[in-house]
Amino acid sequence: MIPEGWRRKPLGDIVRIANGQVDPKDSTISQKICVGPENIYSGGGLNVASLRTAGELKQISGKYAFDAHTILYSKIRPNLNKIALASFNGICSADMYPIWVNEDEKSERSFIYYVMNSHRFVADATSRSFRTGMPKINRPDLESIEISLPPLPEQKRIAEILSTWDRAIETTEKLIVGSEAQKKALMQQLLTGKNRLPGFSGEWKKCQLSEIADIKMGSSPKSETYNDQGIGLPLLQGNADIKDGRSHPRIHTSEPTQKCQVGDILLSVRAPVGSIAVSDHTACIGRGLAAIRAKNTSSQKLVIEYLKHMEPTWKKLSQGSTFEAINSADVRAMLLLWPEDNRERESIGNLLADAEDAICKLIEEKKKLARQKSALMQQLLTGKRRVKINN
Repeated sequence: MIPEGWRRKPLGDIVRIANGQVDPKDSTISQKICVGPENIYSGGGLNVASLRTAGELKQISGKYAFDAHTILYSKIRPNLNKIALASFNGICSADMYPIWVNEDEKSERSFIYYVMNSHRFVADATSRSFRTGMPKINRPDLESIEISLPPLPEQKRIAEILSTWDRAIETTEKLIVGSEAQKKALMQQLLTGKNRLPGFSGEWKKCQLSEIADIKMGSSPKSETYNDQGIGLPLLQGNADIKDGRSHPRIHTSEPTQKCQVGDILLSVRAPVGSIAVSDHTACIGRGLAAIRAKNTSSQKLVIEYLKHMEPTWKKLSQGSTFEAINSADVRAMLLLWPEDNRERESIGNLLADAEDAICKLIEEKKKLARQKSALMQQLLTGKRRVKINN
């Protein structure tokens, strides 16, 4: 059942999807902005800061030309269904479709954008993408997806309402990016001793991580001891058991090998190397992780921040191995500058931890807004909740 006054139509009756590559001999191609799935946020919208010209990306031609009236749609898994509204002229990579609303259809482009970004449309498009030998949705399959269309004034009002949430999400995203940049600059100053906190003038020393922290490398238990009945201890095998910087075990083991305690720092020693989390569990750690705890408990926050600061170094070090990994010697020998005054260590750790907490709160706020928008889309785009149209 669709609401009174609404109609169901295949997407292909409403829009035109490009079919035909731009001319690679066009001398202006290298100056045009090139958009690919990597430039689109997972929840919709363009990451403008990541955009580059075709020349910078060494693209010969891109794929399809688009203009400021286009919907940009990613057609290939795993980036299928990433979508954004264009506000400038450019070219798409081969992973994208540029889509125009037909002029005679008199549909609102931003409304079509929200429909294509809805859970129902995404699920339908994803299922159709599995019909081909390639991990993508073909143009005819995309065009065949039916959508519900309210009258044009209602389309415009729905799009206006949802765009309010988009603006709030975008504002929060900018705050996150700014806060992360500020914290990164603060870490660069404080963890290298370039700037000192007021009231401290004691010596710093260069030391290895093993001098200031206890390090325990993980060891995987036998696979036959794994269970999902909660028998034994939670098992943290690697980065797959970490979510939002905290331990997130999926299974248990009845015969734990190496153990971590609540509050231990978890360092990923296998790809992706260098990722940092904090354990919320007394758990068994597999060979993909190391558990680290400061010998002086008041320095634990500072150790966490040092390990986060060193993440690019871990990645660079791991690239020299057959597969991305670091060993016990690498972890123990990590060099860092260490304030000898415990009060200074604690102050730096608290300041950086507070900055991290502020970022986490913004991230949670963004997730909250995204949930609210998703629930609102479910109501408005199906007609379960109707909007008032002002004359």
